[in-house]
Amino acid sequence: MTAAASTGSELLLEVEGLSVDLPTEGGYVRVLDDVSFSIHRGEMVGLAGESGSGKTMTALAVMGLLPTRKPRAEGRILLEGRDLLALPRRELQSIRGSQVSMVFQEPMTSLHPAYTIGEQIAETVRRHLKVDRKSARRRAAELLDIVGIPNPEDRIGHYSFEFSGGMQQRAMLAMALACGPKLIIADEPTTALDVTIQAQIVELLQDLQQQFGMAVLFVTHDLGLLSQLSETLMIMYAGQIVEVAPTETILRRPRHPYADVLIQAAPHPDQRGGRLPVVPGAPPRPGRYPEGCRFAPRCAYAVDACQQPPALEAVEDGGVVRCVRQAQLSLGRP
Repeated sequence: MTAAASTGSELLLEVEGLSVDLPTEGGYVRVLDDVSFSIHRGEMVGLAGESGSGKTMTALAVMGLLPTRKPRAEGRILLEGRDLLALPRRELQSIRGSQVSMVFQEPMTSLHPAYTIGEQIAETVRRHLKVDRKSARRRAAELLDIVGIPNPEDRIGHYSFEFSGGMQQRAMLAMALACGPKLIIADEPTTALDVTIQAQIVELLQDLQQQFGMAVLFVTHDLGLLSQLSETLMIMYAGQIVEVAPTETILRRPRHPYADVLIQAAPHPDQRGGRLPVVPGAPPRPGRYPEGCRFAPRCAYAVDACQQPPALEAVEDGGVVRCVRQAQLSLGRP
């Protein structure tokens, strides 16, 4: 359930009970467990949580880019009703880039240093749109112009190391937009940029979303950023979604104790002096998750009932939460 569901917009992506195991020297380890969420057309959805919570792994699973050759995945990832997990590799490759695109965290490591920016964008265009080289090159220049890179006809002949960090990320956005995708997954696209450039990239992404009507899954640990950006907010902890609700609702009245402490620990511009609250302890590592609620060892509200695994349950404000005590707790701010 997401905020867009209440407005009647059309469902685009639905993830149902997604679990992922990755092979290690000691055997398979579960990194995602029972992950479920949905994204509607034109919706901006935020995915937040501590480092190692499973945010990027969720994004890679949707893209079919899990980081090993023999991952085990269960559940369903439905794009307009088609289960991406059940598709043959070639068919999935045709969807990746054309209908779903991804902007990665580090543009320098994502862009190939031996090929020009124009060649890399044009390759994506030719792969999916089946046009000739001249048309693909022209489209590459158009895309650089759309994302605000000056002199695009000249810049398509430049290499990534000739671009600043902000321009590299703009080029990555251009590549993601190349074939008019219905969904863009942005995996912490502003982390490696300074604050001024971060603001420019976020504003650009918002403008592009409105211009092309695409949905965006924005992955970040920055709740302040998502408070201004996303319509729906998903909180992730230890490989599980623990809360989903309209962004304003979660920030005002979180239902899950982890969402509450995560919000409290975020710096606020109105705060002056004093220490920020911290979440005690550390997140559990994959393969060492507690038997019951995974947040219980760090939770101030844990009781005996938390020793049993909680289910993701709907609540009256239109969200879902994974906490057996959510109805009894008074979290958030007035």
